[in-house]
Amino acid sequence: QQPAATATAPVRGAASPSPSGALQAAVVTQIRAADQGTFDRVVIEFQGTFGAWRVEYQDAITEDPTGDPVALQGQAFVHVSIQNATFDNSFQAGNGVPAAAYAGPRRLTPGLSAVREIADAGDFEAVLALGIGVSHQAGLRAYRLEGPSRLVIDISH
Repeated sequence: QQPAATATAPVRGAASPSPSGALQAAVVTQIRAADQGTFDRVVIEFQGTFGAWRVEYQDAITEDPTGDPVALQGQAFVHVSIQNATFDNSFQAGNGVPAAAYAGPRRLTPGLSAVREIADAGDFEAVLALGIGVSHQAGLRAYRLEGPSRLVIDISH
């Protein structure tokens, strides 16, 4: 199912219960984007369970916590905020919590119809932020999947 052509309002999700023995903050393991025919899909995959999230169009993307602008290719910008998530959990490793860090790129240029660029927009106090530069403001849908834990963002062409 593709995102509604006019659904450009913020999309939110609640936290999922965290399984016992899991990482305290979910760590990004992969960021990918692909054309799905009538929309582009961005998937952020995690080791561990992330918390509440919000995906919305903004006039510009700024880095958390500095407020510095994040330059992105595109004419419209999607801000992604994910609680209880990080690129590197070294701040909480130890006492039974394994260290984990994302080894992939923090800026991707997938060359898709809608999604032009994806970039790190901050990783502060276990709140992860990403910016997505898109060709134009279009329908937007976001949802959580488990096994493994993922945030999926669909953006209409």
